[in-house]
Amino acid sequence: MQEPQAEKAHVYDAHYRNRLLVLLVGVMFTVFYIETMITPSLPSFTTEFGVSIAQASLVIAFYAMSGTALVPVIGKLGDVYGKKRILVYVLFIYAAAVSITSFSPNFTFLLVTRIVQGIGISISPLVFSLVREEFPRDKLPKAVGLLSGMSGAGLAVALPLGSLISNYYGWQGTYHTAIPFVIVLAVLTYVLVKESPYKRPNVKIDYIGATLLGAPLALVILTLAQGPTWGWASVNTISSAA
Repeated sequence: MQEPQAEKAHVYDAHYRNRLLVLLVGVMFTVFYIETMITPSLPSFTTEFGVSIAQASLVIAFYAMSGTALVPVIGKLGDVYGKKRILVYVLFIYAAAVSITSFSPNFTFLLVTRIVQGIGISISPLVFSLVREEFPRDKLPKAVGLLSGMSGAGLAVALPLGSLISNYYGWQGTYHTAIPFVIVLAVLTYVLVKESPYKRPNVKIDYIGATLLGAPLALVILTLAQGPTWGWASVNTISSAA
């Protein structure tokens, strides 16, 4: 089976792709670490903000909802304007959201910043797309496997370390210790990553279609997250699922 002409013409730089992989491994690990480290701190929200544990769980649900809805839009923007360019924008927005979240004065503000922070989920497709373009087919499976493994590694490290930091320095401390890493990774991505040679600048983005795709996906996440609280047979659960 012949390779596509674009892949034949592309010259792979072994030194660059290794640097790229190390950087993107750090990005993947850090994002998954940040999004899991807050989980042990959910009970502290009930005392600090005076909310129930069910309401506190919205911190996780709202992040997942917004991220799921944004993935198709961010992915298409990467195709049109360049994956490196969009990844840099996303990383800086994500870094700002992470920083602001740590100073949330009330629970409503916390939920809003978590919704913005959901853009972090869209980092994964951009990362995998960049790797796909810089690695030849025989090297690609190992690179993809390593990046995928970083999500599990981030989750594994986040729970015990997040619990430790939260116990001694509060839930804000978990964010404060992670902020410098996100900022450094965003700057390194801007400086070191080359722009993707594969763009589709003439393609129009179907924002209505993306909304019709993203909104139902977000509602599915909301249903699964709040079903136990609302009751699986409740009007809220059934209507959200429908």
